[in-house]
Amino acid sequence: MQPLALAGPPPPCLGSGAGVVSSESHVMTEHRRFAPVAVLLLFGILSLTSVLTRPRVASYRGPDVLQIFASGMCFGAAIVRLVIFVRERRSG
Repeated sequence: MQPLALAGPPPPCLGSGAGVVSSESHVMTEHRRFAPVAVLLLFGILSLTSVLTRPRVASYRGPDVLQIFASGMCFGAAIVRLVIFVRERRSG
């Protein structure tokens, strides 16, 4: 068997900036941006369910749990915004 001969130059890499950006590469970029969020969300849900099943935490009232959850969301949003701020300062 003979090896296949490629006609023309190889296709450009996705990150090279050459060539036309297809909708398929745009979808891949969106998936790559969402993947860390999904992983963190998964770990957060697993951690929260393991904590909420403990007897000491099970005695908390609903408003207390809601307040703890809201506080965690606020801290998480602040950390994310801080990371975005630092990245923007480095690039610009």
